[in-house]
Amino acid sequence: MVQDVICLWITGLNTGGKNNNVIMYCLLSQMIKFSTRALIPSLCFAFICSAPVLANDIAEFDVTEEEGVFYIKASVVLYAPADYVHDVLTDYVHIYRLNPSIVESEVLTSPDENVTRVRTKVLGCVVFYCEEIERVEDVKILASGDIQAKIVPEFSQFKSGVTLWQIQSIGGNSKLTYHAEMEPDFFIPPVIGNSIVKAKLRDELINSFTRLEKIARLQSERDWNNDRSFTNWMKKSSKQ
Repeated sequence: MVQDVICLWITGLNTGGKNNNVIMYCLLSQMIKFSTRALIPSLCFAFICSAPVLANDIAEFDVTEEEGVFYIKASVVLYAPADYVHDVLTDYVHIYRLNPSIVESEVLTSPDENVTRVRTKVLGCVVFYCEEIERVEDVKILASGDIQAKIVPEFSQFKSGVTLWQIQSIGGNSKLTYHAEMEPDFFIPPVIGNSIVKAKLRDELINSFTRLEKIARLQSERDWNNDRSFTNWMKKSSKQ
């Protein structure tokens, strides 16, 4: 603050060019300070909107590869009720909300009344290489309440694959355990390498966890506010 006042005083003097260096320093420092002040809120906004709010609650995250098959195991705490997390995961028509890489999603005719067949198209990009990947899965709610999705190879760009979502209630929050194994049936340029693919899988999955948490929490808060409004209306009506 004192430096700002001194700079304003110097730049306001008629010094005949004797303090040009000082003036330039002051002007430059003010420009940098202004740019920084403008940048900090932008950075904060970017981190709030895009960084995983559950980053410190990842209990386990492991991505491995063996003979072309990728294995993923993750365990995270989501700040959203378990039933709302379950509802978002089984909203197959709007499953694209969980990741911007999902460019298409639709529910197909199911071969069995106990499963829901879901088709998604994912735009997968790693470094300079991008490819649209088709995936069809038969999704089933198990007796335990877990969600299991098996890839249908004949309609997918995967030779095989299965995913298991386990949701456990922890008070008003939930613990999500994710297991997956998948064998791609599409070309991965050797220059990219499995290490880059694994890092990309990790980033995409954390992004999906973050979006899942936000959507489930927003829906929970919306329903809570609606219930509270209805309760208040009932109380007011009963007094009339």
